[in-house]
Amino acid sequence: QGRILAQSDPARPGLHQRDPPDTLALDSLAPVFFQIQVHENGPQYYDIFFPIGTAQHRQGTVRLGYARDLPDRWLRTRLGRILVDCLTAALFGLVFAFVAARSISAPIRRLGRAARKAVQGDYNAAVVLDRKDELGDLAAAFSQMATDLRKAVLASNNYDNIIQSMNDALAVVDPSGKIHAVNRALCMSLGYAENDLVGESIHQIIPRETSLFKNGHYQKLLHSGSLSNIETDYVTRQGESVPMRLSASVLWDEQHNVKGIVAIAHDITHRRRSEEALRRSVKALHILSSKLLTAQENERRRISVELHDELGQALMVLKLKIRTLLNMVPTAPEEQKTGFNWVIGYIDELADNVRRLSRDLSPPILKDLGLSAAIRRLVETAAETSKIKSRLYMTPIDDAFEPDEQITIYRIIQECLTNIAKHAQATHMAVVLQRQADRLVIKVEDNGIGFDPHEAHSQDPSRRGIGLTAMHERARMLGGSLDINSGPDTGTQVTVSIPLQQGKEH
Repeated sequence: QGRILAQSDPARPGLHQRDPPDTLALDSLAPVFFQIQVHENGPQYYDIFFPIGTAQHRQGTVRLGYARDLPDRWLRTRLGRILVDCLTAALFGLVFAFVAARSISAPIRRLGRAARKAVQGDYNAAVVLDRKDELGDLAAAFSQMATDLRKAVLASNNYDNIIQSMNDALAVVDPSGKIHAVNRALCMSLGYAENDLVGESIHQIIPRETSLFKNGHYQKLLHSGSLSNIETDYVTRQGESVPMRLSASVLWDEQHNVKGIVAIAHDITHRRRSEEALRRSVKALHILSSKLLTAQENERRRISVELHDELGQALMVLKLKIRTLLNMVPTAPEEQKTGFNWVIGYIDELADNVRRLSRDLSPPILKDLGLSAAIRRLVETAAETSKIKSRLYMTPIDDAFEPDEQITIYRIIQECLTNIAKHAQATHMAVVLQRQADRLVIKVEDNGIGFDPHEAHSQDPSRRGIGLTAMHERARMLGGSLDINSGPDTGTQVTVSIPLQQGKEH
């Protein structure tokens, strides 16, 4: 009926009277909320009506109300405290964040400064942090990296200094044949700047037609991995050839693929010039030796003729004159006749020696009967004179050589037999002349004491005889070669190989 049974606010007026909200609340079976204002200028209240009773029988209504300014005051108080707490927390948060940021960013800034110095080439700025976290690990890794970089740069600088100070020309070529790097010596030798060659083909300085590529050396390099002391030509910027002695090595990766080629070349221009000058000198010496031997042979022939014709005839005239004088004095004492006869006998002996010297200087048998007969007579005479047993085997060779060549062959064999008689202390000797294909092979052997050919050739020229040198030179004059095989107590074998002239081989 709207009667108030109990209340908690006796000062609140009007609660004993029914008002429209009460009427609605008493009639409602569900909780009802109202906002009411008791007086025009009074506080606003919040009212909630809640029915009491069962579903079938209503016992009454509870009306709960409170002034709106109470929660507003509470909210204002709480909001102020919350604001102060938030500002305080924000201030402490900022301070903590600043300190934390400084703590984190300081080593990072140190790492950054060290990294910038490393980029500029200063690898001595090590960063040491006494921390056990990720920044400590990063600082330790950076310090180790800086140390490794310093060592690597020092090693690289040393290598670069060594490479740039090399007198030999160095080039590094990639697998495609492009020049990757060159040193100062190569640029100076060929007249290029480094930028002119890097990135260009290797054929710009080593053409394809040079011996490095034509003779299969490049393929051998790729197959074996190295190449040593190959002579090839480089080409300068002006197109001139520069002779080089080249050595190269292949750079492999872990899969054994070619990463590049390092080629080192030494300029041998001066050596080539020296060799050419030496060849010209040797050629001039050979020509001089040939002319000297030819002049010697002509002089021997002239002396032989004079000995035979002039001295031989003079001795014969002297012999006849003495015999005439002896006949003119038939009553001369016997002692005088004996003296004259001794002089005549001595003149005969002198005449024999003159004829022998004449034959030795220029054997007439060589011209009259040919080379085969002259050699046979030479061997027989040498064996008879030196008391050495001899053996001769000879195929017909008279038609194989010109007269001048025959006398040269004769002199070679004569020198061999003379050396055997003077030095070998041999008991047997053998002379073999045999045609082999397009060559005549001459072998003169003995069973004497032998000698060291290398030692004989390396002796001081002033102390060395000219016999062996003359034999070599005569063999060279015939376009052939002479080989001496000897040793202590093993005897000596002299082998001469002479090419046969075309058209005279048969």
